[in-house]
Amino acid sequence: MKKSTTGFASVAILTVVIIVLAGAAGYLAWDKRSEVAITPPPVPSGATPTLSPSSPPGPTSSSVGVTDWRVYRDGANGFEVKYPNNNDAHMDFSPTYDAGSGRVFGVNGVGRAHPPYYFSIYALPLREGGVPCREAAYGGASKFEFVGTINVSGKAYSKCIITRELQEDRVLSVSFNYKGKTWHFLAQQYSREHALIDQILSTFKFIDASQSEVLSLNIVPSKIVQNDVYYKKGAKVILTAYNIQAVEIRYVPRGTGMGEIYPDGKVLGNMVKVKNVDGIDTWEYALPDSLLTHGFWVVTTHKNGAKVKSDDFGSVVFEE
Repeated sequence: MKKSTTGFASVAILTVVIIVLAGAAGYLAWDKRSEVAITPPPVPSGATPTLSPSSPPGPTSSSVGVTDWRVYRDGANGFEVKYPNNNDAHMDFSPTYDAGSGRVFGVNGVGRAHPPYYFSIYALPLREGGVPCREAAYGGASKFEFVGTINVSGKAYSKCIITRELQEDRVLSVSFNYKGKTWHFLAQQYSREHALIDQILSTFKFIDASQSEVLSLNIVPSKIVQNDVYYKKGAKVILTAYNIQAVEIRYVPRGTGMGEIYPDGKVLGNMVKVKNVDGIDTWEYALPDSLLTHGFWVVTTHKNGAKVKSDDFGSVVFEE
């Protein structure tokens, strides 16, 4: 007589199912525990990052190299300073000044009806000892401290840090006397923007007020074909410079022996100063519709009276 195996098989299948389910439940429990173990702890609700002006600044979006910054030159007051050539969320890098207050350079805040001056340079009448740190803290202050030094135009000056009573802010004040004036640097929001403001300050330097320099000279628009400069109707000579008093255009006409006849060139005309941006002047001259030269250059008259000849463009040709 044959024994039945149906009951035994059912028991075996049920046992396997129970083992599989138990294993799956154990895996899920282990996996859930793993998730909890690697979850980072929550940040306390009251915690906010702090920044001390005396601590070394870390990399920020504002901390960029100054080689591509714009240059602001003030020949009248004899200084230059560099500043970023774009804006960020906090600052408007458009230099401003206020002759009445002695403010000769400033970088503004943005996003307010009356934005604060984040960074200002003042050239004031000479005051013995400069501007006292306490006096610079208009609006009242609870603490004055000198924290290290800062290099300005090759010399080290004390950094006065002002902590205001009613604002969570630190103000930087640097003051010194130089060439018959009291120079005062004042920076708001120094807690947040100290890295950028220190960079701007590091580019400040005094220059000879009589110094003149040509930065660029071009014919616009034009093209060069086999060393000849070709231009069309409406082209202009454009020169950028600072501390230039006058610009005269000279040329040598094409023709045999013209160079000997006109060794100093013929006067074509005088350029006109059309604008000043950041202390740099732009001069222009509209070219005639008939020019054909063997030589072409400009002579600039500098502030000290010196006359300087530019590089020779050589052959300049008008084309229809």
